[in-house]
Amino acid sequence: MFSPYGNASSAIVGWMPEPKSRGTSNILTTCILTLSLCVWTAVHLNIPLHKQAGAQLGRKIGWLVMGMLAPEMVSHLYNRPLKSYVCETPFGITHHL
Repeated sequence: MFSPYGNASSAIVGWMPEPKSRGTSNILTTCILTLSLCVWTAVHLNIPLHKQAGAQLGRKIGWLVMGMLAPEMVSHLYNRPLKSYVCETPFGITHHL
């Protein structure tokens, strides 16, 4: 009978080959591909200067690597410039440019 949590006599299985079942390499590549696509679509860089589209691609790949290895750093570095636009007044928080 199927037991979702396994049973006490089940042994720990290491690397699973691909042909018999969904292998370990298939699971890892699917996870890495999904994570990289999510980070790629979530990162929105500033509009590049004229004739600097190649540099923009290089910057986005750098942000992709950083987002996959340390996603909290991406959010920290993103929120840092926004703090300069926020001004606290006695009436509340306002935004200025």
